[in-house]
Amino acid sequence: MSPFPLLPTVFCLLAGASAWDKGIFAVGSDHACAMPFCGSDMGSPDCKPTCWGKGADGQTTVPDGVAFVELAAGSHHTCGLDASGVASCWGYGAEGQTNPATAARFSSLALGDIHSCGLTLDAEVACWGGNSRGQTDVPQIEGNATWLEVASGLEHTCALSRNETDGVRSIYCWGRNTYGQLEAPSTFKCACSPRNA
Repeated sequence: MSPFPLLPTVFCLLAGASAWDKGIFAVGSDHACAMPFCGSDMGSPDCKPTCWGKGADGQTTVPDGVAFVELAAGSHHTCGLDASGVASCWGYGAEGQTNPATAARFSSLALGDIHSCGLTLDAEVACWGGNSRGQTDVPQIEGNATWLEVASGLEHTCALSRNETDGVRSIYCWGRNTYGQLEAPSTFKCACSPRNA
């Protein structure tokens, strides 16, 4: 018998089910957010995300007047992108994780515990917020390479790059390395930069 109590599984019956076939979801430590696919109304203020769960730090309070097309959730904060790639963030922000660079435009976001990162429309990785483990210190990529994707863990970040000359893809990781989370298997071409454990 499991030493952990069994928790009930909650199923939600979604109104307008077809709108959720391409719905957007983001889950943090104690909160979650979702937004239906609104078709031609995507990016309209009427097509607004809904967030629920622990909201003591404001992570479930979606700002008004912003038309979101993408969502991402960190431990206690949430960010969204509008149709032009401008990021807006809300929730716990004492480390600056809810303050993206105002001039940046993003294609995707990745949020950790006290830091946030995004892939810009210019294929650059930008990170902001708490940097106690080096999780916002984006490394320089070598040669004729561009960033393709970025993902964040609690106190570390990884990103995938592609060399435009030979097509080789590399994984770069930075931040906390206590459990070897920056050390991708040797089957990957890897350039990792551990900071402190």
